[in-house]
Amino acid sequence: MIANTKNMSSRKLSLIYKLIINHLTKNNMKFSPKPKMQYILDKKQDQCIFAKLAQFQKQKLSKEKEKLVKFLYTQLETDWRTPLEKFIDKLLKQV
Repeated sequence: MIANTKNMSSRKLSLIYKLIINHLTKNNMKFSPKPKMQYILDKKQDQCIFAKLAQFQKQKLSKEKEKLVKFLYTQLETDWRTPLEKFIDKLLKQV
């Protein structure tokens, strides 16, 4: 995980790591001790967005909303352009 650890307490980092693990396990994703999916959480706003997205885990969502939430998580990744391009390609196929 890429994060600016200089300005974060270990408690915040622990919480962020737990949120990532919860997200990965809820979506039946396999992960190693070092998650391959790298989130950029160097700004307070990024951390806030991540926390808000985590709130969707407790709710029952339609398939469409689930896809949207998964896509929104990708926008916090280091390589956010590839998932964005794939998402757009799928939308174009539907049109």
